Amino acid sequence: METLSLLQARVFHVVRQNGPIGPKQIGLHLDFSYETASGQVTRPLKTLVARGLLEKIVVNQRVVKYKLASENVPVMHIIPDEPPRLNTLITLLENVNP
Repeated sequence: METLSLLQARVFHVVRQNGPIGPKQIGLHLDFSYETASGQVTRPLKTLVARGLLEKIVVNQRVVKYKLASENVPVMHIIPDEPPRLNTLITLLENVNP
């Protein structure tokens, strides 16, 4: 069983439905802005490749695409993405001496 964050699972699903596909297109499918689309999905893609769920295809020095590493999809346990540490930030601000 694979444990994935919600973003990793969403990226995996986009690649499964549309692969081979590039990072910019994956980010756009997930409704990220054009300027930040590929950057938002870079870390989840690297993690999924390292776990052997996706395969990276290098087209040339500037173009890469991703596809499923295997047609057999493992059982996945999806955990929510980590929420912002607002409570920690408030605590730190309260402890600052003026």
